[in-house]
Amino acid sequence: METSRSLGPRAAIGLVVAATIYTAILCFAHTHVATMSNAIVAIVDGAILLAALVLALHSASPWLRILLAALAANFLLLTLISGDLDLKAARDPLVLVTFAGLGWRYGSFAIARTAFLITAATVMAFALFEFISPGAYAAVFDIIDYYSARGLVNAAAQQNTESSFFISGMRDGTRMVAPFLGPHRVSSVFLEPVSMGNFGAIAIAFALALNKARWRLALTVGAIGATAIILADARFGATAAALFVLVRLLPLGWMRAALPILPLLALAVLLVLANSDVGYGDDLPTRLAGSGRTLLQMSPAELFGFSRTELVTYDAGYAYAFGAFGLLFCIALWAAFIMLPAKTPEAQRYKIFLGVYIAALLCISGTSLFALKSGALAFFLAGALGAPLRASAPAPQPRQPHAHGAPA
Repeated sequence: METSRSLGPRAAIGLVVAATIYTAILCFAHTHVATMSNAIVAIVDGAILLAALVLALHSASPWLRILLAALAANFLLLTLISGDLDLKAARDPLVLVTFAGLGWRYGSFAIARTAFLITAATVMAFALFEFISPGAYAAVFDIIDYYSARGLVNAAAQQNTESSFFISGMRDGTRMVAPFLGPHRVSSVFLEPVSMGNFGAIAIAFALALNKARWRLALTVGAIGATAIILADARFGATAAALFVLVRLLPLGWMRAALPILPLLALAVLLVLANSDVGYGDDLPTRLAGSGRTLLQMSPAELFGFSRTELVTYDAGYAYAFGAFGLLFCIALWAAFIMLPAKTPEAQRYKIFLGVYIAALLCISGTSLFALKSGALAFFLAGALGAPLRASAPAPQPRQPHAHGAPA
């Protein structure tokens, strides 16, 4: 019986770890075994997601079933109206919903801690391997060829890359964090430094959410997050971490009250900068302005998902989400996130930090929020920390003798 009860949580943790490392495994296979196509990557991605969904649906709460039904109905409706079948528009929100549901179904604080520490140990082991010996790491993972074979890197970009790392694996200008480390940006199992930085931000969020009594764990998790951000020279990760620290200083009640309006604040910043004299470039103000301008270029039909947009939304997450899922369903998803149970202060703080992360990341990145390799852990932690306490089996009671001392 005990083995049966522990199988579900162990499988859930295994799926979180698999979601984090599967791209590295496929890149290794591409480098040493056979060419990996987009179809193979999609099959593996889908298999992990499907396994997590099946596990989450086992005795799932009604809210998960309702949300999945709404997701399916929205996808079918927008497909019929737009006349364009876009499976990614169904897959992306499913990642977030599924792993939050998986964490809720099998989670607890202990499960959240174990899932994070196992994942972090794997990430940091490969990060140190890459940092100490980038040549040996590149021999194991030919990242640029892996992405090029899938058509995600053009030939010109590949020729301009002198190493096997991803095109963003080298910082052209001065590093934002620790310039003495040189231009190389560590990617670890994520294969590109942006997701490594996102992992670092998630780790910082988890650390800051912990109560003072868990200060040793908080220091360990925080050190992991800071190291990941520094090694990846992740500008967004560093910015998100600074935001988390500022938010942590506020009273918890203020934080809860502000959570529902975070996307509105983010959108307001984008639209103000879009109508300013900020030009084009690769720093934070120009990227925010560009994201806002993409939003302003969308037609009403594109905003509601009735017509698939042809605008470039690589750095415009809100434009991508509105165009792919529809504005109304995006509002519904955010409402579902707000209603995600979080009964303890730790769960509440982590959910608020995750809300800040979502609202900020969509300002400058099109689809990285929905990447399985970082999104699975982020939303699993939210579900697991908010999960109800599991009733344990009653302890066996000593046998009571009868009145005359005869055995029962």
